[in-house]
This record gives sequence, structure tokens and C-alpha cells, in this order.
Amino acid sequence: MPSINIYVPGPLALRLEPLKERINVSEVCQAALERAVDAEEVAGKGDRIQRVVERLARARSPKEEARFAGRQTGVLWAEEKAAWSELLQVADLQRVAAEGFALGEDLKVMANGSVTIRWRHGTKFKTEYLPESVPGKWFAEAAKTQYFDRHVWGFVEGAVEVRDAVKAELARRQSLDASHPDETGS
Repeated sequence: MPSINIYVPGPLALRLEPLKERINVSEVCQAALERAVDAEEVAGKGDRIQRVVERLARARSPKEEARFAGRQTGVLWAEEKAAWSELLQVADLQRVAAEGFALGEDLKVMANGSVTIRWRHGTKFKTEYLPESVPGKWFAEAAKTQYFDRHVWGFVEGAVEVRDAVKAELARRQSLDASHPDETGS
């Protein structure tokens, strides 16, 4: 059996000296070490399980990743480029989906960068023109992926999230503007 030297503080060594006949120091230390090692192993497994849980909470399937990427792009576009009318136009795509239309495989990015998407519902088709400020290059790249529809819906969700966040503030400002006529009295 391997041996390990342990050090004890002077006062404890003095107290232990007269009790050496009744206390098996080696046995007591082995038991204490066994408990400490067991506790660390359990904690380590808990840490390992916690790390797995945290990783799984952050992990996304390819479909989820596509929607997340679309959402981030939609939020960025809405915050930095979109006009209010464009936000409303993109948000209206939710209505198209509610009517039962699904994204077709048809996406066109025009020379000016604008995007058209063809929707299908059985044998019916509908074409939507997205605002020119929508990032056509991003849509063209997303259209090449397996989960293009997830990219688009993520984009719409991100844009709608921003629209909803600013909607009340814009209405409040418009009501303030209306209640304060300009100096000409109009």
C-alpha cells in the first residue's frame, strides 16, 4: 500500500500525542480522505452533468440554427435599415403564412438587390416583393441552404420583434406631435 505523509498543525499534534494508543491515525486519515474523494467525485459528476445541461441548452439543431441566424439578420435589418413601412411589409408575411401559403423554392434577387419570394398553397401561387433595403445577398445565400424556410421565418420573426418593441413608442410620439401644433397655429 502506498504511503502518504500528512502534516498537522503543532497544536493538533500536541493534543494527538497522548491519544495515539487509542486513535489509529492512519485509519482516521484514510476514512477522511475517502469521504473527501467521494464528495469530489460526486461534485465532479454534477459539474459534468451541469456542463452537459448548459451545452444542450445552447445547442441548436441545423433547423434551429437556420431560424436563429435568420432572426439575428431580421433584427439587425429592422434596427439599422428598415423604414416603418418596410417593417410593416415584412411583418405582413405572417398573414401570408396564416392564409396557408408556404415558401416555394422560388427566390429571386434582382439586380438592384430587391428580393421576390414565390409562395404556394396547393396549386395557388403568390409573389411577394420584399423591401429593397432587405439584404438580398443574405437571402440569396440562405436560399442555397437546406432550411431556407427557417431562415426566412427567423428573419420575419426578428423584424416583427423590433416592430412590436418600437410600435408603442412611435404611437406615443405621434400623439405628442399631434397635441402640439407648430407655431403657425395649424
